[in-house]
Amino acid sequence: MDGLLATKSVSASRVSYCADMAGKRLRDVCVPERFDQDLTIRWTAQIADAMDAADADAFEDFIELHPELLQGDLLGLPGWVQPELEY
Repeated sequence: MDGLLATKSVSASRVSYCADMAGKRLRDVCVPERFDQDLTIRWTAQIADAMDAADADAFEDFIELHPELLQGDLLGLPGWVQPELEY
């Protein structure tokens, strides 16, 4: 079983922890001003909800059940992105 799916139930504190760890890594290796903590927490919670509902033992099966998680704009744009205005 994939490590990602080893635990099917993720508590709110674990969601926060996962988002914090993702944020730390992203700030360390990327452009820190582009990190959006709120979006990362919502994305982590979305994955946790999908994991709770998923009947999958491997990552490939999980993504097949939840392909929407691969959409970069699933939960909106990061706060640093300025939307293009149409005139």
